[in-house]
Amino acid sequence: MKKIFLLFSVFFIFISCQKVHQCDMDQEYNTKTKECDCVQPFPESERPVLKTDDYNSWYAVRKHFTYSVRYKYPETYPFHSHEGDSLLLCGWMDHTPLDKRVYSLDSSWVKILLLDDSTSAVSYTNFDDDFSGFIVCPVPMLKGLDMDKKIYIKGLLTFNFTDFCFGECRSPADPEHDCWNESFAVKVLEIKN
Repeated sequence: MKKIFLLFSVFFIFISCQKVHQCDMDQEYNTKTKECDCVQPFPESERPVLKTDDYNSWYAVRKHFTYSVRYKYPETYPFHSHEGDSLLLCGWMDHTPLDKRVYSLDSSWVKILLLDDSTSAVSYTNFDDDFSGFIVCPVPMLKGLDMDKKIYIKGLLTFNFTDFCFGECRSPADPEHDCWNESFAVKVLEIKN
């Protein structure tokens, strides 16, 4: 009986000495780095390859550049080297009324959303940017566009938002530990039907 008691005592001491690694729901413990890593929103095999000589959907661009990183390690975001890359986008522009759109603080830039079909664009009338990426267009370029026709955009990818401040300051609740999707934007250079 003493041997069984001793065996259980040793077992419980061993278990209690093991360090328990607590990670948030959107993280998993990495035994190599001994830190919690961000869980990606989708498997790497589902990341679309972007076309360089043809137009891409906004969905494909957003999915391609969406990548979760620890807030305190922004350098681990793998796409910063694509700053300034040209992108071709196409789709139907959301039908958010002009007075309900999100404008930059100086009102020179406006956020727009492209959708994959005209029916979704017509029913989408309240642009609430909950994505990590967005499209920004100089306001004068929207004049003369037919929102009922497909839109074609040539733009530049950027992670630098100094040109178009929307008055937003995003940061996670716990910057030391939280994961988040790095923000990016496509700055419109040309837009046409």
